[in-house]
Amino acid sequence: MQKECNKKVKNGRAIGLTVFVTDMISTFVTFATMSHF
Repeated sequence: MQKECNKKVKNGRAIGLTVFVTDMISTFVTFATMSHF
């Protein structure tokens, strides 16, 4: 039971990190595009 909980927490963190990185990239791309034009 404890192992399943740990696995879910790790997956949640991985998803959170992925969302964070994706958000950072999209923000960077938007900024780069705006300053480029």
